[in-house]
Amino acid sequence: MKAGLFIPLLLFILVFPVAGQDEDVPEDYEGLLERDDITVRMRGGDLEITVTAMDESIIRYATKEMRDHLRKLKEDRLADNINYNPDDPKRPITFLVTFRALGQEIRYEPHELVIYNYGQEYRPIEVVPVSSNFNSKVAYIRRPPLSAIYLFDRSIDLDSRDLVISYYNALFFNNWIRIIERVNEAETQYEVFRARQEEN
Repeated sequence: MKAGLFIPLLLFILVFPVAGQDEDVPEDYEGLLERDDITVRMRGGDLEITVTAMDESIIRYATKEMRDHLRKLKEDRLADNINYNPDDPKRPITFLVTFRALGQEIRYEPHELVIYNYGQEYRPIEVVPVSSNFNSKVAYIRRPPLSAIYLFDRSIDLDSRDLVISYYNALFFNNWIRIIERVNEAETQYEVFRARQEEN
């Protein structure tokens, strides 16, 4: 390949999804993505919110430990959920959301965390607690953060850089391109791995 063609091709791979991304990734594949690669962090006052992507299109390229952890959470908490069928291609998009107190105590409102995509506001379809006292809506310093699985409409485009996560329209995360770039890097790594496997 000529050097002049290599850089445009590399940029194309990093910006756009790689062909074959819908194929199953082997269960024992050790992916590239770790929690920080697929997690959004927002801070304001005495509150910290983290939002971790749980959708299969993203976590299949995560490390095996991270992938197994998030899949088990979904399996345990969403097994009987009427809004979530893992075999339905139109199933909701899932995120693991945590609220952590940075001060003595902080009250939070779970349903005020929303997503904006292409000018459309998406509120959670459902919030499924992971922490037993999540619905108390109070987080305390020096105690574990409180978490829940959030279900959002499937029409949200996870490949769009125009994706903003907001809490009370006061805290914002508008750098989703960082997540996209990390996922595309991990996807490219998987394609290299698969090509080598096919050669052997």
